[in-house]
Amino acid sequence: MRRSLLLYLLFTVALLCGLTACGKIELEEPNQPDKPGENTGGGNTGGETTGDVLTVSQLAEATDGDLVQVGGYIVGFVPTNSIKKTVFGTNGAVESNVVIADRADCTDTGLCAAIQLVKDTDVRDLLNLSINPDNLGRYVVVTGTKARYCAAPGIKEAIDCTFDENPQPSGGDEPGGETPEAAFPTISEGPAEVLEGC
Repeated sequence: MRRSLLLYLLFTVALLCGLTACGKIELEEPNQPDKPGENTGGGNTGGETTGDVLTVSQLAEATDGDLVQVGGYIVGFVPTNSIKKTVFGTNGAVESNVVIADRADCTDTGLCAAIQLVKDTDVRDLLNLSINPDNLGRYVVVTGTKARYCAAPGIKEAIDCTFDENPQPSGGDEPGGETPEAAFPTISEGPAEVLEGC
């Protein structure tokens, strides 16, 4: 009896370990507005944001794990796990992310941030360059979790977005103004991060 119970417990523990190590873990999504772009003016979009809309150059100063809003021009996408490999344009675009910058003509990866577009969400459907190539060069405000993404500060789990055809400067960084120094260095050490959809 003891041996059977011990074997049953070992089997159960092994099964649980195997499921959590290999399977996709579904996390409860935060409350989201009914439609992306409905209310992103710094209000509650599934949690309290940290305040004003950040520029891409200000994003590095935000705390990892905070729900933030960041605004920038869509300049491309990342086909691999490093922002250094950003494709500035739409040719071969993936659906899993977009890259934004403070300037629409930016081609310096050190001035960019990648935005993760979660599968089966309205944000992904609205933003990805694969099915929306006309989004290239558009200014967008995205709400999501500030985190290391594509080996640099970025946004994971974007939950809301709003296009702004007349962006206003925020925090002293004027979109389309002078090119700032690199906002943050990319990080090349550590294990490669697998990008869903790439």
